[in-house]
Amino acid sequence: MKKANKAAMLSALICPGLGLFHLKQRLLGAAFMLAACAPLFMVAKLIFAQANKVVDRILSGEVSNDFLSIHAAVTELPKGEASEQLQLYTLCFIGVWLISIALSYMLGRRLDKQSTDRDTSQ
Repeated sequence: MKKANKAAMLSALICPGLGLFHLKQRLLGAAFMLAACAPLFMVAKLIFAQANKVVDRILSGEVSNDFLSIHAAVTELPKGEASEQLQLYTLCFIGVWLISIALSYMLGRRLDKQSTDRDTSQ
C-alpha cells in the first residue's frame, strides 16, 4: 500500500495526526493530536456541565427520580451559549481532522513520488 493512502487512512480512521507519525513527521503529528484533543476536552466539559445541571434539577425535585424523566432531562438540547459553543468545538474538531487527513495524504504522496523517482533513476 502506498504511503499516501496508508497515512490518510490512519489519520481518518484512527486518530488525527497518526498518519503524520507514520510518515515520521512526529512534531506535526503531535500538534494535530493536541489540536484535536482541545475541542474534545471542551465538548466533554460542556457535557459534564449539562449533566451537573440535570443532577441539580433531580436533587431539587424539579425532575422526578424515574428513568423516563431523567432520560428526558438528559436528552434536552443545550440552549443559548452552550449550544453555540458545542457547535463551534465540533466544527473545530472536524476541521482539524480533515486538515490532518489532507496533509497526511499530501506528504505521503510526496514521499511516494520521491521513492518512485529514486527507483526509476537507478
